Amino acid sequence: MKKARLALLAALFLLPAVSMGQYLGFWADGFHDGYKTPQQVDQLIADAKRAGANALFVEVRLRGNSFYLKSLEPPVRDPGYSPDFDALADVISKAHTAGIEAHAWLVICPAGSDAEMKADPRHILNTHGPSAAGRDNWMALDNTGKAFDGSNYSLDPGHPDAAAYIADVVEHLVENYAVDGIHFDYVRYAGNTWGYNPVSVERFNRLNLKTGTAAPADAAWSEFRRQQVTAMVRKMYLRAVKFRRDIKVSAALIAWGDAPAVAADWTRSSAYSGVMQDWAAWLKEGILDLGIPMNYDREHDANQKRWFDNWLRFERDNQGRRMILPGPAIYLNSVENSLAQAQRVLATPQGAKPFGGVVFYSYACTNWSQCGTGGSPPLANSEFYARAGDFFASLGPAATPLLAWKVGNPNGHVLGEIRVDGQARSPLADGISMVLAAGQARLTATVDGTGTFGFIEVAPGSYALIGYRGATVVLPATDVIVRAGEVSAVSLQLTAAVAAAATPAPSQGGITNAANYSGAVLTPGSLLSIFGSGLADSTAKADKLPLPADLAGTQVLISGAIAPLLYVSPLQIDAQAPFGLEGAEATVVVRRWGLESAAVRVPIAEAGPGLFAPVAKLDYSLVSPANPLAQGGIAVLWGTGFGEVTPKLAAGAAAPAAGAATVARAEVTVGGRPARVLYCGLAPGFAGLYQINIEIPADAPAGDMLPVQVIMAGRGSNHAFVSIR
Repeated sequence: MKKARLALLAALFLLPAVSMGQYLGFWADGFHDGYKTPQQVDQLIADAKRAGANALFVEVRLRGNSFYLKSLEPPVRDPGYSPDFDALADVISKAHTAGIEAHAWLVICPAGSDAEMKADPRHILNTHGPSAAGRDNWMALDNTGKAFDGSNYSLDPGHPDAAAYIADVVEHLVENYAVDGIHFDYVRYAGNTWGYNPVSVERFNRLNLKTGTAAPADAAWSEFRRQQVTAMVRKMYLRAVKFRRDIKVSAALIAWGDAPAVAADWTRSSAYSGVMQDWAAWLKEGILDLGIPMNYDREHDANQKRWFDNWLRFERDNQGRRMILPGPAIYLNSVENSLAQAQRVLATPQGAKPFGGVVFYSYACTNWSQCGTGGSPPLANSEFYARAGDFFASLGPAATPLLAWKVGNPNGHVLGEIRVDGQARSPLADGISMVLAAGQARLTATVDGTGTFGFIEVAPGSYALIGYRGATVVLPATDVIVRAGEVSAVSLQLTAAVAAAATPAPSQGGITNAANYSGAVLTPGSLLSIFGSGLADSTAKADKLPLPADLAGTQVLISGAIAPLLYVSPLQIDAQAPFGLEGAEATVVVRRWGLESAAVRVPIAEAGPGLFAPVAKLDYSLVSPANPLAQGGIAVLWGTGFGEVTPKLAAGAAAPAAGAATVARAEVTVGGRPARVLYCGLAPGFAGLYQINIEIPADAPAGDMLPVQVIMAGRGSNHAFVSIR
């Protein structure tokens, strides 16, 4: 009766999917037996055939170690596995003989625990693990500085050396084994609090004009981490397909909790915002061939059953340019419930895009009673293989689906790498914007920390490839020919001298007081002018308060703190120094489009007053020979470099209407005579501009061009000039 019912369901729902082919697969994990000996491999193939499977996803990279011999990494240490046995080679040979595809499953980011460290001195945790210093430490950290997540240490996708290493491991496997596909697992962060390797944080700050340590939920920081994972996937995809265009690249994808109700809700999903795995974008771009969401839900739980069905709906509608194979967790379900889930996966609603098949987790643990997750009495795995085989047999013969973009793709791809003076992974290449142009068509890509960039699904033809830092061309046009079905590899050389053209360079002695252009000292809260070359792409002015942290892609850091900007141009920057500067000297660094100038050291002083030329009366009319001051009259002067104020203010903010008085005492002379200071502090409504109101001495000499000077903390200003009658 059950077979008849399954056959009826197949007739009603499933035959269209069969006609196009479908994957019927198993994940075979490395923590259980399954392929650790030749005998286990024999049994794996026999069981897969009995279950009607046509694909096996075999975990051959476990935690920075391998179940294959032609590897860049040490073998897995397991009592049931001989390090002389090439499990991957054996699986490939026997699977192909049986007409089954063999996909190499690689765990990407997790690197294991102390057990892996102790097992082999060659392990990545011993060479680039938690005890490694500086850039040699590739570990992801959480926002408290912890490296161990309770199960694993992990490589940080934002560390260029770690990302390059992982891509090398993948490419080396593809070059040495005739696998039908490569399958990425844990290609993500452990959670949204992870990714704080210092190298990654420095890159984020430099490329995004930020300072300090971003909060886990910071939008820009989250997007940066998503970009690192995506860049890793793109790199691995292109390098694999470049070597063998027919290889199928897949990944195990997060589908925790309930599914997004609509595509716009994707950004709130656990994959996108929780672990920085934007797999919907990967399928849309085409940097995966097969997406395999881990739809690990219990059919007997009403909420989880609803989640499962909601994810199926979302997944059908978001296969992008590629194909999704949902992955039910048979280890959480009874055999009947697992087959019910499989039936819903393979039943295509009218008008919907069919899935490419189904992949079960896992081969070693096929039902809840076998796995200790529920149900009784224990049911042997062989029962599932037999029932699944009958189910799939009722659907008719099922070959794996034809992937049109693999066998007849009219488009090609581009894989590029940039070296700087022969050096890979140079910060001078990181963040360059690459433009691939032909006629009116323009595609853009960003160079990642490894110096790699890529373009997917590009129409065949001849293109010009140009690299920009902001508006500055750093890589002149290179001809690129794109051919259908191929990956065009481009290797570009950038010299440090050319990169310097886009690197901001303050002049020696070019850090000055904005009022008098004196380069003697830097004072808290002061306005400063920076002179040099390559300081900005274009001219830009701040148009509101508080002052911005960056203008036209340019930013200034003073002792690591952001200096708000008033004006930038290629040759000059006007900025406000932060309040609260401490120590004997400050370092001034100019950032522009992901590059930083050399640090310029400038002495810090309590005050270093400079005066702007205009002097006004109390009604703010400017003093001149035609509008002179009188003895006993009130004059208003403006300047900068007067130092700290009270109440305290943030740099860039407008001073309050009541002003903010300077901490340092000001003395003023007019024509050599001391004047009474009525107010010395920030000019209300302005940022970084100070105002001094003085009473003209009764014995001040009459005349024009009488000098006015301000003295604070033992330093005298330049002169302003007034007329007195």
